[in-house]
Amino acid sequence: MVKLIPELQDNDSGRKNRKISEMIILSHSLSAFCFSFICCTFVIEVPWMKIIFHAHAIQRALERGASEHEILQTITEGEQFPAKYDRFGYRMNFHFESSWNGQFYFTKQIEVFAVIENENLIIITLIVKYF
Repeated sequence: MVKLIPELQDNDSGRKNRKISEMIILSHSLSAFCFSFICCTFVIEVPWMKIIFHAHAIQRALERGASEHEILQTITEGEQFPAKYDRFGYRMNFHFESSWNGQFYFTKQIEVFAVIENENLIIITLIVKYF
């Protein structure tokens, strides 16, 4: 089960307010979110920790053609490297041999940027390169 939790936003008094009510969905696919769920955060529980997809990362995954499976595989099997601001980067190349935005590419490279906070891995953003 995938749990969507609302993002918090600052109100005028500096306190955090929930944007939407908590939801639970049964699909494990980022494509199930479409753009109506972009304001949500996507949480996957794995044995070693929770992996939280920030709303920004969900939006970038949809725009850039990265699937949830590819992102998780990049984190678990890909190369890890240090990133700015005490964050972690994960990189992995995937056999693609398909077209993206009208052009044919052999390889898709996904770079995921995340931070560990309260024993959770929060995926902040991702970059997808085709070559």
